[in-house]
Amino acid sequence: MKIKTVLFDLDDTLTDTRKLYNIALYKCADVFNESTGKNLNDKEFRELYLAARKDFKAVAPNTPTSHNRAVYFQKLIENLDYKVDYNLAYKLYRTYYDEIYDRMVLFPGTEALLKWIKESGRKIGIVSDGSSHIRLEKINVLKVGKYLDFVVSSEEVGVDKPSKQPIMLALEKADCSAEESIFIGNKESADMLAAKHMHIVSIRVSIVDYAEDTTPEPKDDADFVVKSRADIKGIIEKVEAAQ
Repeated sequence: MKIKTVLFDLDDTLTDTRKLYNIALYKCADVFNESTGKNLNDKEFRELYLAARKDFKAVAPNTPTSHNRAVYFQKLIENLDYKVDYNLAYKLYRTYYDEIYDRMVLFPGTEALLKWIKESGRKIGIVSDGSSHIRLEKINVLKVGKYLDFVVSSEEVGVDKPSKQPIMLALEKADCSAEESIFIGNKESADMLAAKHMHIVSIRVSIVDYAEDTTPEPKDDADFVVKSRADIKGIIEKVEAAQ
């Protein structure tokens, strides 16, 4: 059976954002110190940020809202023992994403893979946790919109992976069955488990770490694991030949 649709996660699958999170936070620490007259080092500021992030995720776990950096920085400011400056919260939010977008690039081999999939007549979709506007900003920065047939943010269904709802919506948009599709992602606890829930063939692209997430990963449920995007073409052809 021909694979008609290839679904991709976005962050740390198409682009290496894991390394950029800390770089962006350290830039925010500089902005924070300049704006407040404080002298926090990078580690101290990161701890404040992660504490605010943890507090918010406890309120809205596994939801698209839980990824909202604007809320993280708002809570960071509110948690400190001095007059709240919401202009600073917004400035930190903008600094964070501007720094990421200035540095964001595709993983090596990604564009060649997308081009091959597109030219082979298959559909390509993004299935990514978080808000639609941040997904679209990243797609615009990476200049991959020309390869995409559809995009699904978890905001559209109200729940993050590993819920099967984002992939279900993607298959609906593609007008394609799970048996005719492949899902490619990087996180066992979200991407691979979501694919397993949908009985869809999964490929996990291996990464070394995940800067903001210290949650232990469960047993790997991926059907295939690769380190290079160049290996994905052969797996798609292998899956087709086996069906």
